[in-house]
Amino acid sequence: MTLAVAVICVALTSLAVLPFFIIGEDQKVGCCGGEMPITQDAWMHYIQMNAFWQSLASGIIYPRWDENAHVYGAPTTSFYPPGAYYLTSTIYFFARGWVETWAGFYWLTMLASAAAIYWYARQRVSRGASLVAMAAYVFAPYHLINQYQRGAMSEFTSFIWVPLGLLFAGRLLGVEQSSVCFVGRRNRLNSVPLAFAGLAASFGAFLWTHPPTAYQFVLVFGACVAVSAIRAGKWRELGWIVLSLIFGSMLAAAYFYPAIAEQRLVNYDDVARVWPYHDSYVFDFSQNVYDHVGNPFFVRLDRIWTFNLATILIAAAVLWRFTRAARMGGRDNVPWRQWAAAGLFASFLMTKYSAPLGRLIPKIETGVFSWRMLALTSFATAMFVATIADCGLRPNGQSVDC
Repeated sequence: MTLAVAVICVALTSLAVLPFFIIGEDQKVGCCGGEMPITQDAWMHYIQMNAFWQSLASGIIYPRWDENAHVYGAPTTSFYPPGAYYLTSTIYFFARGWVETWAGFYWLTMLASAAAIYWYARQRVSRGASLVAMAAYVFAPYHLINQYQRGAMSEFTSFIWVPLGLLFAGRLLGVEQSSVCFVGRRNRLNSVPLAFAGLAASFGAFLWTHPPTAYQFVLVFGACVAVSAIRAGKWRELGWIVLSLIFGSMLAAAYFYPAIAEQRLVNYDDVARVWPYHDSYVFDFSQNVYDHVGNPFFVRLDRIWTFNLATILIAAAVLWRFTRAARMGGRDNVPWRQWAAAGLFASFLMTKYSAPLGRLIPKIETGVFSWRMLALTSFATAMFVATIADCGLRPNGQSVDC
């Protein structure tokens, strides 16, 4: 069955990623010498990953200067996360072509995100339902729009770290102790050192690749995990999670801490004027920066927000009814209330009604766009779909076929 799951993972990844290179947006215009479909960030990433590779090839282990930016160059990766460019440089080392590098990046990143959510889901639901979670996550509208329209390479990697971060945080909380899967390996899988190391590595990688979404992840899911731990009186376990996140930030110290220390050098007034965070809310027709009527991109974002929210509300209502009817047998380890709380909180923070609260949250504008939290609601949506499928596959509370 492991081989079958791997084949399905590869097939879903290929179906989601590869058509981009044939039907990508504005194919006739082309990007980067006409070799790639153009996206919102295609030229920026093409320039930066070229410069990053050239610096690595010249022997600079951590390039912090982009000589191709803004005519005279710029300290791009002093502030922009360099993690994605280490991956593109590794792929280019073997592929020796930027189209192949682009394809390899998206394919490997999507494959990793598919495997990550399958791993997370498999701790809680059956194999079939975990495959449903994988499919829902891979083909989540916001996941695909990051490749097909935005070309947001760094943010694309965040879909890997969300399920992995929650997986290891859950193990530190001890929620896997009642898991019906992997019984023979339970002690090894749930050991505190391995869970601590896994969460630290995941969070460190998150900061190396996309700290804005990492901050939103901690803000939303971190708050929900903290509330769950406090309600259960698991102060020691919560302490392990906090220490692991701190250690994870140290793993990203070469980039993360200098970026914090030197942020005074960033022209925040220009960023706030061009991309104002508090004007980036969904369905906000009162501002003049983002067009939610005439711009197809923002119309799509509004629709994705609506779709994710509707899915979370409907699925949460169904699971609540299943719980009341005692039909959730064997699924006590499914934290659907946590997913619901996180999904609803993230959805709220993407609306203009959250502005009074948002202005009290320090550095929330680090995310630049509030709708980046669609990555979080996409995860919650995928897990809800999987759990509903699991209830259908095992309606009488049968045990998981491990």
